[in-house]
Amino acid sequence: NSGKTRFVNTVTNAEFTVAAYPFTTRIMQPAMMPFENIQIQLVDTPGISPDFYERWVLGLIRNADIVLLIADLSNPDLLDNIENLLNILEEGRIFLVKELPPGKPLIGICHKKTLLIANKCEDALASEHLEILDEFFGDRFNIIPVSCESKAGIEDLRRTIFENLGIVQVYTKTPGRKPEMDHPFILEEGKAVEDLAYSIHKDLARHMKFARIWGEGYYDGQPVDQHHPLKDGDVIEIHA
Repeated sequence: NSGKTRFVNTVTNAEFTVAAYPFTTRIMQPAMMPFENIQIQLVDTPGISPDFYERWVLGLIRNADIVLLIADLSNPDLLDNIENLLNILEEGRIFLVKELPPGKPLIGICHKKTLLIANKCEDALASEHLEILDEFFGDRFNIIPVSCESKAGIEDLRRTIFENLGIVQVYTKTPGRKPEMDHPFILEEGKAVEDLAYSIHKDLARHMKFARIWGEGYYDGQPVDQHHPLKDGDVIEIHA
């Protein structure tokens, strides 16, 4: 009852059932969160507690890009609730972390980049509980206070989620035309112009000669080669 379903409803405009009793959510519920010109899928899961949880939820967590761990700032037992959850996940060899460790993980071990969402920051006890939360978990997670009631922190959280996914939005343009700013290509951070070309069509990647780029840090139409790394918001014109 940390308010995770209402949180998902707030950031995605979904209308999943919210109730005052535990385990309202019994199945996974996907919904799309708008951010700029893209949609990011969030999945609301059944609750996890020492008394009961759906085993398949662990597999869902293993396959997620990042995890949003929702804490209830109105609940005096929030530390115990978080510890119980972390213990259950670690028994399943899933470890929630602020940053992924370097190198390859051991076989069977799964580390998941996690944001700790401190929900219900409008509550009278929220400031006190947020200090306690920061004392115990501030070194382990990035803690982000939000309120689904007042919408405080929600818009900033959208960007934080995007930035932690390790992706960039890249736009394309045809020579002599305006860029297509409504339909970005989504690439992993660190990808280059040639990766964008392959995303468009493999023949374009094979035959490209050079590209022109628009964006922060460039002069308009600056020529770049196929190995040039791309940043979020770059506009690329590929010449074959």
